[in-house]
Amino acid sequence: MNGIWISFQFSLLGEYPNILTLKQPKIMKQHIKFLVALSVLLAVHAIKVTPQSVSTFDDLLGSPDGYWNGSYSPLGASVTSGNATFRNYYDTAYGGFWASGWAISSMRDSVTPGDGNLYSARPGKGADSSLAYAVGTQGAIIKIGSASALSLKGFYITNSTYSAKSMEQGDGFAKKFGGTTGSEPDWFKLTVRKYLNGVINSDSIEYYLSDYRFSDSTLDYIVNDWRWVDISALGKADSLVFYLTSSDVGQFGMNTPAYFCMDNLIVIDSVVSAKLISTEENSLKLYPNPSAEILNVAFAGNTTDLGEITIYNLSGDIVYKENLSAQGLVRRRISLNNFPVGIYYLKCNMGNVVYEKFFVKGE
Repeated sequence: MNGIWISFQFSLLGEYPNILTLKQPKIMKQHIKFLVALSVLLAVHAIKVTPQSVSTFDDLLGSPDGYWNGSYSPLGASVTSGNATFRNYYDTAYGGFWASGWAISSMRDSVTPGDGNLYSARPGKGADSSLAYAVGTQGAIIKIGSASALSLKGFYITNSTYSAKSMEQGDGFAKKFGGTTGSEPDWFKLTVRKYLNGVINSDSIEYYLSDYRFSDSTLDYIVNDWRWVDISALGKADSLVFYLTSSDVGQFGMNTPAYFCMDNLIVIDSVVSAKLISTEENSLKLYPNPSAEILNVAFAGNTTDLGEITIYNLSGDIVYKENLSAQGLVRRRISLNNFPVGIYYLKCNMGNVVYEKFFVKGE
């Protein structure tokens, strides 16, 4: 899943256009105020677009019940998904083992306890029922971008099956959380810190993957599903580092298995001001707008470069994408039958030319 988060700034040049007249098909009443603002927005010459990259990991593994732990490229390997690089260290000693960093997994075993099930997420699938996800361990590092520091939005997180089952049942090394009475104040926490310009920052984001400290024991929990963690407060970062701590500590350190799972890390890539083509000959045309069933798209594709049409909802999620290559006038008919009623943003890229416009899916 890749998408962009849309923000915009505008100033009017000349007089306001006529306010959009609502005709059939009918539009839901709650959209009317937005459509008034939209008609003003369409009069401007530029839109500021904030792209974002999403680390989904689905392109790294082709089928369920597999994993990559660095054994194919040991001693300092890494994998890239979205605009983030996940570092891995696979030690070749003692027959080889995943020593630190990240593994990529599509394992679906949500029930088997023990370290033989090291690469499974407790929900048995990725976030949003996706194929793959990342498994992290103590001190795991993510390199953000390739050159300058970038801002981050957040990620989904859950326990690994190994960690969750250990906390639920206890094992040969770790205690059952809550103890025999269920009242002991146990906890398992992930802390995220950032590096900026190569220096670790004191700011951090904390998230409890398990918490048994409530006075009302019915509130005690072990995370068994995917939860969103907002890390935008950290600001720009070169890298992220992840630390795990637990109330269950023994002579040799933490007893709780030091593993967690991540999916859909969102990195805010940059802010790009894209010039719209404003002449009648070259402008992007979307009609009818609003439309309930078919959206006609027409624009000048005066290049031999490959291009694409991408449609986003107002949450920044991609809901449609089509690759294209054409010269002269490009025409497409896009079915809206599976689109929920609402406001959408359409972007056409052809070579170094970018066309952008909003449209409305009606009832």
